[in-house]
Amino acid sequence: MFIYYNERVIEGKVDLNAPVFIRNGIKSLFKNGICSEVSWPYPETTFPKSIKDIIRTGSVAEITAAIAKALKDNETELHAAISQIPSVQALTQAKKHIITRYCKLTLDNGLIDFKLSLSKGFPVIFGMMVPRSFYLTPANGVFTLPPPDEIRLGGHALLAVGYDDNKQHFIVRNSWGEEFGDKGYCYIPYDFFTGKYQTSQTGQIKDLQDNTFSFWCLTHE
Repeated sequence: MFIYYNERVIEGKVDLNAPVFIRNGIKSLFKNGICSEVSWPYPETTFPKSIKDIIRTGSVAEITAAIAKALKDNETELHAAISQIPSVQALTQAKKHIITRYCKLTLDNGLIDFKLSLSKGFPVIFGMMVPRSFYLTPANGVFTLPPPDEIRLGGHALLAVGYDDNKQHFIVRNSWGEEFGDKGYCYIPYDFFTGKYQTSQTGQIKDLQDNTFSFWCLTHE
């Protein structure tokens, strides 16, 4: 919530519960730092478990409507949470945890730069267009490569913390709590990072977009 608040300040929409750019989250870490979740906790909200069933079988319109209703039902508490200005304690603590350097990565060389950063102990923040099946990641955390035409449900930021060449996957930390996947972690195939998804039903090459985007490495080098 601390980073999200500062991202919205940068983008001029501090009073809105709206999507933000990953690059502005990185900028906020450089300028404002980060406090512990204890100092600035994520708000407790109640989303119906029925949404998972709709995600599993529903159309994009049905899924969108269900999520919109859940947000509407939690509107008061969500607005109260995002309207809060970080406390003096949170701001003071965050100043002790400011990143000093960061760099943008690309997949121009395949996964080489991505894996090199991780091998040096530098985590990589990235965005992905979320396939329907990602919401249903099993308890072992293994995310199976989805077909290109699987429904995508918007963008989401995650943190890669390691990789396994034997299993051909990245070790990724999600932000949906320990109930997700393997106690908050999941294992995403290399092929997903370099793959594309179909944005329309025509299947033409021009309708294909990257599964992942906006790669940022937190580094002191």
